[in-house]
This record gives sequence, structure tokens and C-alpha cells, in this order.
Amino acid sequence: LAGVSNGEMISRAISDGFDVIVSLDRGIPHQQNLDRHAVGFVFIPHNDIDRIRAYADALAEAVATITPGRVVRITDQP
Repeated sequence: LAGVSNGEMISRAISDGFDVIVSLDRGIPHQQNLDRHAVGFVFIPHNDIDRIRAYADALAEAVATITPGRVVRITDQP
């Protein structure tokens, strides 16, 4: 989705039937009114698979329970 605006990416996700967007882009909440969208948003701190394993359960739970317009921020685990 390089070169696609956040608004366009969200619109595409909704029109394609996605329920949740998982992203690294922490700027999205400052650029978009997320509570009005028909998807939930989960923000993760990085995309390094070895580091993601530490919070995989929290990420899976967030994705499974997210509701439209809700924002969940996953933080690094020690």
C-alpha cells in the first residue's frame, strides 16, 4: 500500500470487508477520526517477528475482540 493515503487504505479495508487494521503507523489516530470507521485499529510497536512473539497473545486477543472504531495499542513486553 505504499503511496496510498491512510484515508484511502481505511476505505479500501472497509470496502474489502476487513474488521480490523493492524498497523505500525502511530500517526493514523492523529490524522483520522477513527471512532467513525467500521473497522477496529490495533497498533503494534514494530514488525520484527522475533519481537512480536513476545506479545502474540495480546495481539491475537485484540484482533479477536476489537469492535468498530475502537483503538488498541500493543506495547513492547519486557
